Amino acid sequence: MKKRLFAALLALFVLIPMLAGVVSADMGPKPSTIITVPGAEEPMVLTLLGDKENYGPNWAVKPGEKPGDRVEAKDAWAVFRDYEDPDGFLFYGELWEGQVRWTYWPPETFKVAVYYPERDLLWVSEDIYTRYAFRSHYRLTLPAPGENAVSGEVDMILKKEHNVFTELGGLVFRIVLTLAVELTLAGFFGFRSKKQLRLILLTNLVTQVGLNVLLWMWYFYDGILAALIRLFLAEIVVLIAELTVYLLKLREEESAGRTMLYTLCANALSVVLGFLFLS
Repeated sequence: MKKRLFAALLALFVLIPMLAGVVSADMGPKPSTIITVPGAEEPMVLTLLGDKENYGPNWAVKPGEKPGDRVEAKDAWAVFRDYEDPDGFLFYGELWEGQVRWTYWPPETFKVAVYYPERDLLWVSEDIYTRYAFRSHYRLTLPAPGENAVSGEVDMILKKEHNVFTELGGLVFRIVLTLAVELTLAGFFGFRSKKQLRLILLTNLVTQVGLNVLLWMWYFYDGILAALIRLFLAEIVVLIAELTVYLLKLREEESAGRTMLYTLCANALSVVLGFLFLS
């Protein structure tokens, strides 16, 4: 019986990503791409060129189109507009001085374009890049522009500013915290025997550990709003699954209400703590 229960829990976690994958919303935070250029010694204007006609509200600039009144680096804007990329990448009219901080629908697939106004020199990355996360941070290293440098494609180095070990450490911390909360709360509700605590621990190793992993993936790739919406749906599934296991295996005849109250409180607290320590 116990093996069947845990097999059912595992099956539910196979279905949760499929259920949550259909949820989307065109509101709240949007993807962003930030690129810093450490050690830059002269003024530069940067932008990203994309492979589609538009990304969200950002549309490719048409030939001959004039910059808006709010554009400061109008000369650079015109240079990016007139550039004809051999791979067909397009300019969307967005530019930054010294770095890229595209915080509203940056292109998912892009090239980096850099213009040196004092040299009238335009460089575009040879490589094509893809955003790796909802909030993608990079560090750009450029070759030194010599006196004879010419405009065109050059070899740039774009590295992800992302610490995998920090992310994994945070994930492990949230999982351990969740298990500790569940077990501590169990004692508060009177579930203190080794058999009861073992059942709670094993159940949470399937449900809460799996949920924390999914929550981190949703947050990393799709942002906090999408993670919150999906978590709400997934938490309903987890709550039903845990409640079923506990009512069948954990409670005594006179403690059905206490078992249900514990399950509700433990899951609610786990969700709150999970989001507090998510970022």
